[in-house]
Amino acid sequence: MNAVLHFRAKVDPAALLRRVQPYLDRLARPQPALEASVKVMHGRVAEEFDGRVYFSPSGASIPWAAPVPFGRKTGQSPPLIGSGRYAAAWQGVGAGAITRVTTNSATIGVSGSVFPFAGVIRGGTGANPTTAPTIILPKKRTAGRRNWKGPQRFAMWWALYFTYGVTLSETTMLVGLRVPGRPHAAWHPELQRQIISTFRNWVVRGEASPLPMAA
Repeated sequence: MNAVLHFRAKVDPAALLRRVQPYLDRLARPQPALEASVKVMHGRVAEEFDGRVYFSPSGASIPWAAPVPFGRKTGQSPPLIGSGRYAAAWQGVGAGAITRVTTNSATIGVSGSVFPFAGVIRGGTGANPTTAPTIILPKKRTAGRRNWKGPQRFAMWWALYFTYGVTLSETTMLVGLRVPGRPHAAWHPELQRQIISTFRNWVVRGEASPLPMAA
């Protein structure tokens, strides 16, 4: 004789559809969750700039390389913070900020025309920046100002001299300048959790905000 536990389910399709229809409606209209996700992404980037740290896709928190003095640049300011415009743009504020929400995507970033150095200091322009340094090499020689009587130098030599008051040897110029990458704005697991939580909260509750982590 078999030992069993048996039950029979009676499903009312119309009642079930009425029950799940609000979820389906919100799932088909994700814009509030996408807009809330933009705020989450801006917030994570703000944490990186405040903490001078990179939240990497591996889940690690990697401190940025410390600034060092270079001519007129004393190195006393926090990394990537001069006027503050670059950090502000990554948080969606001011010139050069990119914030874009479509029917099925959300994007934040900064404009390369406003911040041409962004790809260098971030370690790339794509979704997965690197901590590896960028080596900047000179390209062309020029006599500089018209009254210069000495030998032609690299255009980069003149730019460094007039901007920072630094003169570099020919050997150093040919080796190149090493600019450390200070990555930010990547797909960190905690960022993933917050965005997924935002969408779940929107579909289930109709609230476009991330759910708090369980204790």
